[in-house]
Amino acid sequence: MGLAFSLNEYKIYHSENDITAIAYYPEITFNSYMVVHPIKAIAIIPRFEYLGSRYANTEASAVLEGYSLVHLKVSADIGKYISVSAGIENILDTLYEIKQYFPMEGGHLLFRWRRNIKQLIMRDKDV
Repeated sequence: MGLAFSLNEYKIYHSENDITAIAYYPEITFNSYMVVHPIKAIAIIPRFEYLGSRYANTEASAVLEGYSLVHLKVSADIGKYISVSAGIENILDTLYEIKQYFPMEGGHLLFRWRRNIKQLIMRDKDV
């Protein structure tokens, strides 16, 4: 299980360009995940992500809303050296913007396969 929380604070002491805010820098961020193994070779990983509201420009005249996202990934080990995973990012199809006027895509699928080269090399050295 993993958890990350960040409370960010900043101050601008001197600005030659009258900058009053740092754009796209949220005050609060939060991430959490859990790994569940229903059987040894399978991992189910739900993940929650929150990004607080933040300024969309350096004049602090526009604010982007905070947002929460929910993700789910399933991973399976196939033998000793190969694993595959599939997941759904943004399961709830939340509308959000990382940058002003650039909305992010809705929910989407991810697929990945991985081969552990290091273990293969170490295996060959032992022979």
